[in-house]
Amino acid sequence: MQYLGYWREKGSEEVMTELLSTMLENLIYDITTSVIKKRLDRYHLKRFLKMLRKDISKFCEKNESMYIDSSAFDYFIRNTDFLNKVIERSIATKLEKGNKEFLRDEIKKAREIAVAEGVMFANSEERVIKDLYHLIMDRVGTYYRNSLSVEQRHMVSICLNQFAELEEAVNANHKEDCKEHREILNAIKEGGKLSNTKAALIADLLSKELYEGRIQEFGDLAIAVKDKSDDLSVFYDCLSQILRSERCADAVKRIADISDARIRDNAVRTVLPLLLFRDEAIDGLMEATTVESLRNIVDSLISGNNERIFSEEITLDGGLEIHNFTLNKKLVYEEERLIKLIVILSLYEKPIRNIHFAMEEVGKGKGTWFTDILIADKRIEDLISDNADDNSQELTTVITQILQYKEIYDGLCKKKRNFYYAVLVKAYLLMDKIDVAEKYVPKDLMQERPLSDYVYAIKIEKREVGLNEIYGYSVRNEAYWLLNNYFVSSKNEKEIIDFCREHEEIFEKDWSLFFMYQGALKVLGLNDEREFQLKKHSDGLSNVYEYWNELLNLSDLEENQKAFVEACRDGKMTCLFNHSAYLIIERLLNFHEYDLAELYVKKHEKIGEKGFRIKKYKAIILQGKKNDVEALKWYRAAFEDNSTDELVIDSLITLSLMNKRKVSKEVLNAAIKTDTSRLHMLAAACYLNEGDISRAKSENIRAILMSGESYNPAFGQYIAISTSIHSNEVITITGIEADTAACCKKNNGSQRWLCVYKDCILPTSPYVWNNDYHMHIDDAARLGFLRKHTGNQITIDNDLYVITDIVPLDCYLFRTCTAKMTQNGFAKELSIPVQNGKMDSSAFTEMISQIIPDERQSVDWLEQYNNIQDVPLPLYTYKRFTRLTYFQFVDVILSSHDYFVRQMIHASKPAEKYVISFSALVALYKTGYPADKIGESGGTIMESTLVQADSDVAEVIKEYNRDTVAFLGVMDEKLFINQVDEAGKDYWLKEAGGFKKYCEAIPTVKSDQDLSGEFFGEFDSKELFGICDYDAIAFVQHNEEYSLVIIEAILASLSQNELVNLNVISVSDWLVRQQMDDSRLIGYLQSLLDEGCLMSVTKDVIDYMSLEASKKDSVSKQRMYLMWDDLLSRVDNFPDKQKDVFIQAVSEIVASFGDEVRNIDKGILHVLTKNILLLRKQKIELFIDAAGYLSFSLVNIESEEQMVEIEEK
Repeated sequence: MQYLGYWREKGSEEVMTELLSTMLENLIYDITTSVIKKRLDRYHLKRFLKMLRKDISKFCEKNESMYIDSSAFDYFIRNTDFLNKVIERSIATKLEKGNKEFLRDEIKKAREIAVAEGVMFANSEERVIKDLYHLIMDRVGTYYRNSLSVEQRHMVSICLNQFAELEEAVNANHKEDCKEHREILNAIKEGGKLSNTKAALIADLLSKELYEGRIQEFGDLAIAVKDKSDDLSVFYDCLSQILRSERCADAVKRIADISDARIRDNAVRTVLPLLLFRDEAIDGLMEATTVESLRNIVDSLISGNNERIFSEEITLDGGLEIHNFTLNKKLVYEEERLIKLIVILSLYEKPIRNIHFAMEEVGKGKGTWFTDILIADKRIEDLISDNADDNSQELTTVITQILQYKEIYDGLCKKKRNFYYAVLVKAYLLMDKIDVAEKYVPKDLMQERPLSDYVYAIKIEKREVGLNEIYGYSVRNEAYWLLNNYFVSSKNEKEIIDFCREHEEIFEKDWSLFFMYQGALKVLGLNDEREFQLKKHSDGLSNVYEYWNELLNLSDLEENQKAFVEACRDGKMTCLFNHSAYLIIERLLNFHEYDLAELYVKKHEKIGEKGFRIKKYKAIILQGKKNDVEALKWYRAAFEDNSTDELVIDSLITLSLMNKRKVSKEVLNAAIKTDTSRLHMLAAACYLNEGDISRAKSENIRAILMSGESYNPAFGQYIAISTSIHSNEVITITGIEADTAACCKKNNGSQRWLCVYKDCILPTSPYVWNNDYHMHIDDAARLGFLRKHTGNQITIDNDLYVITDIVPLDCYLFRTCTAKMTQNGFAKELSIPVQNGKMDSSAFTEMISQIIPDERQSVDWLEQYNNIQDVPLPLYTYKRFTRLTYFQFVDVILSSHDYFVRQMIHASKPAEKYVISFSALVALYKTGYPADKIGESGGTIMESTLVQADSDVAEVIKEYNRDTVAFLGVMDEKLFINQVDEAGKDYWLKEAGGFKKYCEAIPTVKSDQDLSGEFFGEFDSKELFGICDYDAIAFVQHNEEYSLVIIEAILASLSQNELVNLNVISVSDWLVRQQMDDSRLIGYLQSLLDEGCLMSVTKDVIDYMSLEASKKDSVSKQRMYLMWDDLLSRVDNFPDKQKDVFIQAVSEIVASFGDEVRNIDKGILHVLTKNILLLRKQKIELFIDAAGYLSFSLVNIESEEQMVEIEEK
């Protein structure tokens, strides 16, 4: 909206002439009155001011325009002190700023005002400011120099300095240092009557003192100036009466008696918010107001049309009622403090949740002693609605803020004091500090509302009032919340039920009472009445969560769940209590309604909530939608806000392990500190991932010992840990000692184990688990159990036992875990049948076949991978059909002559930086490409790739670092044992260790994104690609400066899909980008071909080799051609299938050159074509045809039957 100013009844140039002339005359009179004593001097001054008025009139006529007639120019003249500064400059001998700098700054201010008010400000408008400046400088300067004596000029300078010092003091901050204030008082006391300019400045200071809460300074200053200025005397009397008196109508009328317009307008600005705060009439302010913007504000408030001050737009978004407030920019610019105070007072009246946030935002930097109390009251109301378990810290902060204003409010009128103490007492009541609350109730205000409400609340807590009295007061004053307080305090379910049965009409006044009634019925088991009442009031409560909460708790039938979910559609579900808004989300999450839950989370976000709960909910929703990577980001954010939440810690570790993320020490320590069985088990999994078997075992044992009677996954984890520990140490046990378990029997045959632990890992000691006795070694020593032997007697819990066996503690735990797993169906106990004294191998084979899948399936899948008629899946998918780690599987594919990597010809997209896919990384490792060179060339790997490497290495070491490495398998329904020899063990241990070190030398990047969209939403992409390439694809998609380095066809095909935004580059083309020596490049290409990357000779490779050849001398070229030839000719030794794939690929690449083939170096092309022909078993034969032309043909060397004729004319 644009504000182009306003037209006045007079001609606009006359009005502006009057304004400029009057302001200049007042300023000049103020600085010359004390020095112009003689009659002649007064004549000269009068004559000068008359001439100045004529010059100003001519200036306004000459510059008549939209700008000079606008409120922007008017505001600039009235409020920026421009005229005063120009007069000072016309008189001063020393200037801090030159004319250009001063004008530049003032024009900047004028432009800002114009922009704020929607008024055009261009070169012509700048000229208005400059012309006015030069006019005043010339006329005032001439008068000063020619009409005043040296002594008079000196006195004028002193007067100007006093004005400057006074203005500086007015603008200073006196909160900590009152020196300036004392100096002002002294100067006023010692001087005579105040000029209008000085009086206006003092009025500004009085207003400032009042709003900043310095009431004592306000009074002292007012007393000092009362006799110095009639206007200031009226100013102070009016303000004082409005602050302190019970009636203030006369004070409002008297403001119009202030003669100086500046002081009068200031009075209106100052008292207006105070009158609104008191809810007093403001009609009398209209005639006292002169400034147009101020008149507009007063008129708007009187008429009740606040839209001229601020507009409110209410929209519905997902069931959330959103209130958007827009302040009038023009009025904010001209009357910022006043507008913001009015808006805060208006917002206070709005019944909007969390409105205090909006009030704080508006009042930022402009808060006062009364707006702070308004905001505090709204904060307390929200805390009451939130019904949080612990809000004492926030309440303490609010109370501290309230108490700092006590002295101010104690000196104000009864209405203001009542409000203040009501807010303070309410806060103390919420903190359950009843005695403190009662102490702050002034006796003269006990019968005044709203404080009287809280007096009754105090009586309720002290059991000093009965139900009938509370009921009567509540109905008379519509304070029904007091009934709730009474019933909460009485804790008498029968009394609640009897009252509600008799007064059902009150429910619609306060539905929270209805739900107290429901709670009482539940406690007394009156479920029929409970259900009847819910059905009776279902129409009025169908979109209230508390109703559904009661209904679902009463009957969690599927039809009720569906009805609740339906009621939540479009965000229509509301609640009586703020905390129930979170319960809506949690209920939807429990029903796996993630989209709906997200809708309600967004409602919280739209009102500015972004704390722990919101982050946690967002994480759960994303996890529920299978977006684990993004969920992790939000779980981490939630953990930063609250490091004790069990679900957040659990989810962080679980998702990190599943998605190959590192678990931070902070999260791991939090899990251990939380001290639950599951979190200890997850901590053990983290340590296992890091290869720290010892700490993993300790955490696992604690998880086992904290488990209940049911199955715990920690049992299986213990078996896995135990079988991974390889030790040939023979343990000799002579008696009960550290880490042993003794089987103890009573006379009645019942037995119990006594377990002694060296490390302090028990929850308590002694400790009972599985009906066995567990203790730390120091307690075993104290109780006399150490050094006891088989056959000795011991006493446990006053019962006598005989030790029948002593075994290592690990033996006890292993037996117990396997037994519990077997009992719960998570393990099977196998025994080989015996027939005629011999083992029945066929029966054993049949049992094994039912448990172990047939290995034929994995063989078939691998055969399918190299079937070029079938679409290849990612290597990660095939890896899952083997017992190998991901690294091992890719290594086997690259190393075996039986398999080759499925690739495809594609266009590579170079980039500034690169992410190396997992299979490409293994290929580069096996080629011997230096890890440090990857980083130097902008290459990175995903963090999950590094974690995958760590995990794979840990697994390889666990499996191969033992004397016997073998596994039992089934192939075509026959048992076989596959045993790895020493050479195989050495190979894998060295390869795994080398690969881990290789990865650690490469920079890593993290992905916080999941793969989504139309394409990836059709399948489980994480299961297909594996987390490493899943992360890599997502990262490159969201970072355009990256390209993905690949060897697999499936990844290349993604780059050609219009639905997938993915840049990829083949390993060969990426190597070309390194601008390396041709011999090194050929060496790497040779390794890639040997590894089964049969499409490594690409168009870019041929172009690069051709370019390099063009730079060489003949000898170097021949050497290069030989190496090029050796690279291509070695393919002839490959198996036929691999050879066919290579021939097809290279032929397509050569064909893709088209006419550009002539640009290829002849030697490079010759070697290439020769080798293609040799691999095809073809040769070229020359002959002269019947027409006499020279022709040549490709002839099959073996059959010489098929010919393709190519003529050259």
